[in-house]
Amino acid sequence: MPGGGEVTAETLVQLADAFHGEHLTQFAYNRPEMNLEVLHWRVAASGRQARTQVEPPPSEPHVATPLGSREAYSLSIRGMEKFDVYDLAAFGPGASAAGPAIVATPTTTIVLHRGDRIRRTGDEGFHIDIATR
Repeated sequence: MPGGGEVTAETLVQLADAFHGEHLTQFAYNRPEMNLEVLHWRVAASGRQARTQVEPPPSEPHVATPLGSREAYSLSIRGMEKFDVYDLAAFGPGASAAGPAIVATPTTTIVLHRGDRIRRTGDEGFHIDIATR
């Protein structure tokens, strides 16, 4: 909710009213009689969570093989640098790589700068160590 707080029936009415008012301001018309369909939400949340132990991968650790390399902007040197490029398929359990590297997946891209390291965990997640800068 704008400004934070609990979502209630009242705050949903306020949100709809604010939307219709903003729509009128930006587009010179609104349709408050129509239902709202919210397609995208931006949420920021915080809370405490107990630390969990990361299980070691079920296979032997090994270095993944890059598909190739390409130039990309590096925060480490504040300029262009050669990055190894990996495909997610190269990262079975236990696979690892060190930056500078780019790991491409169907839904995201992981960028590792100098000193950063990535390892695929047994639960198909990633453990990423970020170097101190």
